[in-house]
Amino acid sequence: MPVMHLFIDTNIFLNFYTYPDDDDGVIDELLENIGPNKIVLHLPKQVENEFERNRESKLHGAVTEFQSSKFPNAVPNHMRGTEVARNYQEAIKIAESAKKTLIANATGLALQNDLPVDKKITEIFSKSQKYGEDDASFKLAIERSQRGNPPGKGESVGDRYNWEVLLKHVPAGDLHIVSKDGDYASPLANLDKRTVKAKRYLAEEWSKKKEDGSLHIYTNIKSVIAHYKKLVQQPELPEPPPVELDAPPPTIPIPVPPPPPPPVHGLAASGELQRALDQLQSPEHLAVINQKNEAIEYLKESGSFSTTHMAISKLSQYFGYFDVSDATKLFNAALENAQVGWIISDDDVYDFYVKLANEFLTAVEPDLASQIVDLMGLVPAPPPPPPLQS
Repeated sequence: MPVMHLFIDTNIFLNFYTYPDDDDGVIDELLENIGPNKIVLHLPKQVENEFERNRESKLHGAVTEFQSSKFPNAVPNHMRGTEVARNYQEAIKIAESAKKTLIANATGLALQNDLPVDKKITEIFSKSQKYGEDDASFKLAIERSQRGNPPGKGESVGDRYNWEVLLKHVPAGDLHIVSKDGDYASPLANLDKRTVKAKRYLAEEWSKKKEDGSLHIYTNIKSVIAHYKKLVQQPELPEPPPVELDAPPPTIPIPVPPPPPPPVHGLAASGELQRALDQLQSPEHLAVINQKNEAIEYLKESGSFSTTHMAISKLSQYFGYFDVSDATKLFNAALENAQVGWIISDDDVYDFYVKLANEFLTAVEPDLASQIVDLMGLVPAPPPPPPLQS
């Protein structure tokens, strides 16, 4: 069974006290899958402390929002005076009384840390890999803040402290982060998506220090659980790559046909064009095109994440040989083959498709281009509307 190394930002835990993207069933799924050989949840002490500091404020905000919502007790004039209208008014009174009782009951349980969600978060923390206070990591976090390096906003130290602890303790390989506030995500990412691109600085730092490991960012727990389930479903052994893909393509430059020859030098220009056309038909060039086509088919038929990564590695060598038809096939592979689309946010896959999109996005069919843009989250989410003036 695959091991996933996971970090959940404090804001995700605090959101459980409001109106979160994740419901109780998602928390239960997380608890079922936390374990030494499954999901390893890394929990720096800073997360626990920040959670405890902000829990009551979050609860107060949620109660205030719930309390301020009003039942529609006004009845249009033409509906008044009927038995049904009287029943409605009575139901409103009962609902208001029940609402008051609900708030009181939840407040009492919250004061004793005895809410159902309190118990689940306590269980999550107890099953996590905990890391105590670390003066050396805290000092590095302060230096990181002074240099203005991410994660975190402004001169804050908390997120940077967590990051230094993760760099110190999480083993080499990939790290999956759930965070909603954008501290780890690229400013160009669309946070409305379930998975987003990490900040390049953080991704490169993680890759350098963790043996080419990748950084995966999610905006809710249900997305990371869904990804873990897909990992579990993957075949244990990758499919062997075709023999034809083992050898890198020869470095044969694509000749660019010259512009139409001027009348005076028409014969000379025609000779250059003929030589270019002859080179395009050379056995060496045709062999490269065949290898490229086989690599595209290999990606289209990929049956696992492992083979997708191998196919992307091979295909990355053929930039300069792709045409619009190839780009169309490759874009469709990402949309139609789940073994490609599910890991579109992985660094190597994402970088390949960004480069492909930069070259061919305006050349393929508009509907296909739109689907790829949505899949990759290439359009950042619009800013929230300004608050209404009172």
